This record gives sequence, structure tokens and C-alpha cells, in this order.
Amino acid sequence: MPFLRFASLLAAFALAEGCGEDEKRSPAGPVPDPTALERLTMGDALYQVDESSGDLQPSILLLRPAGGAVILPVSICEFEVIYAQMHAHFGRPLSHDLIKTLADLLGMSVPRIVLDTQAGDSLKAHIVMQAAQEQVEMPVSVGDAVAIAQRMSAEIMGTQRLIAQHDFQTDATSQQAAPFAAPTDQAVGPVRKPARLAQTTGELVEMRVLGLLQLSFSREVLLVLVDHAEQVAFPLTISRCQGFAVFSGLQPGDFPPTLPPDLMKSMLARSKARLTHVAVTRIEDRTFIGEIGLAQGDRAVAIDARPSDAIALALRVGAPIRVHQTLLEHFGEDPAGYLAAFANQ
Repeated sequence: MPFLRFASLLAAFALAEGCGEDEKRSPAGPVPDPTALERLTMGDALYQVDESSGDLQPSILLLRPAGGAVILPVSICEFEVIYAQMHAHFGRPLSHDLIKTLADLLGMSVPRIVLDTQAGDSLKAHIVMQAAQEQVEMPVSVGDAVAIAQRMSAEIMGTQRLIAQHDFQTDATSQQAAPFAAPTDQAVGPVRKPARLAQTTGELVEMRVLGLLQLSFSREVLLVLVDHAEQVAFPLTISRCQGFAVFSGLQPGDFPPTLPPDLMKSMLARSKARLTHVAVTRIEDRTFIGEIGLAQGDRAVAIDARPSDAIALALRVGAPIRVHQTLLEHFGEDPAGYLAAFANQ
């Protein structure tokens, strides 16, 4: 199978796809004056034409209550999860659905998100997380903030300076004008499976992340796990968006901690919950299913998750990564080729 090292394409991917862009991942500054905030509602996810390059820019359209709209650029990764929620195009829980499930389990809520601009007209955002009697502001990207607001019925608030800089006029003579869909209550998000009782670790083999390989001529990445004895490899094909979340977990300190798994890590810390393990446990409809094991006080639960989401979180908190023995017997591979591929990294 032809592949390239994931790290060698990371910079180009970040530019082309928008994942991990510094200007969109900058920590939020002081909270804007509440009187300068305006409530916005979700309008549509669309592409706009970049005037300077002519390229298509993934964007979201937010509607103002008195008319007009704000259009904001987002990364392709964020665009896809926002679009999937609006149009129910993806039946499996995504990263932001996992955030919603964790919040429900840990007794947390998100009453609002705040979108703003900073120096150089770059965007920033934070979510307001309510935990017991405490409200905490957590920095995230604009696209991630909106995706969370979709799933948690949070208010979307924008500062007046953001609205002034990104106002979108539907002038009939403007080449940028485009029709957009009004918000609808008919859009249904992915079905979320309820938390289930934690399973025993019997027949689970502890693994480690060997690395990531970029598949040639593909938007997919190979995430390679290997057992500690290096007797079997377990490759998982994931998207480049998820690949970046895993890669940034392998490089602590190199990226701003504002991705979904970073937010989940903060949620666990504030709730004093502990991530006991993550695992790839089974296969359904030709798709690997993972689980996240949690302990909070005397309560232990396990929730379903995409393996890549579970692994990205485990890397950030140092939790063990496991794979069910049956999956290794059917899908495990000789690790020699993978070990050689990473030998010089």
C-alpha cells in the first residue's frame, strides 16, 4: 500500500484544510462586554469564493435577529461536522457528539458560546461551560464552538466588532450574494447511544500508537497501533481531520490546546472524573467501534466512541489503549513493515 509519512504532509494539510491553523486556535482573551454581544442563529454551511485567490472557502452563515447575516470561514474539518449535524448525513457519533455525551454524564452544560475577532482580523471563540455552580470559559475554534452549540442547544453570541467585520449583505448586484437556507427544526443529528455499564478488560490487549501514515492520493490516514511486545500491528483508516487530532496528541506542547479532545480533557479534570481506558472493542457494518471507560467516584461507565476520538483523548491524559483480542486475530498484521517505516522518525 503506497503511503507517505503523515508528519511530512502536516504543514501542507493545515494550510489546505484549515485544521490547527494558529489564527483560528488562539486562546480567547478577556470576555467581551455582554452589552456588545448579539445573539445569532445558524443559517447554513456553504462555500464562498475567496476574492484574492478565487478558491472556495468553507464557511458558515449566521443570521442576525433584525435581518442580515454574518459569514465566517471555518476549516473543512469543522465544516463537515456542522453540515452533518444540519442535514443528518452521518449516523455515527462524531467528536462533538462525544462532547455532548460526556457533558450529560458529568452534569455539565453549555449555555452559550461567544464568537469574536482579535488582532489582524483573525477569529477566536470560547464556550461557556456550566458545571455545578461554576461557569468556566474554554477556548475553542469558531467552527468547533458552533458545532458544540448545535448539539447542546447553546446560544450563539457574536461581538459587535465581529459582526461589523464579517457582515454579509445579500445585495442582488453582488457576486458574493447567494441564497441560503433558513434554520429549521426538522434537522436531526446523529443518533447518540446511551452510556452503558463499563465492561471488564478481559480479552483486551494493551497497545500503543506507533504512528500515522498518510495514504498516497487520499484524504485518509493510517493510524497504526502495535502491542508492547511488537508482535502484532493494528492499522485503522481514519480521516485527516482525525489524524491531526491524534498527531497533536503525540506532540504535546506543539499545538494550542483547543481541539475537541483538549476540551474533553478539561471537562474530565474539572469534574474530577478519570479516564480508565480506551479500547477498540468490536466491528459493526464494517466499521470499528471504540469505547471510553470513565470512573467518577464509585460510578464506572463506558461509552461508545470512534476509535480515533478515544485514542486522541487517551494520548492527552495517559490512559491505556487496548484492542479486543478477537479483532487482532481477524485484522491484526505483521508489524515488521510498519516498524521499518517509522524506524527513522
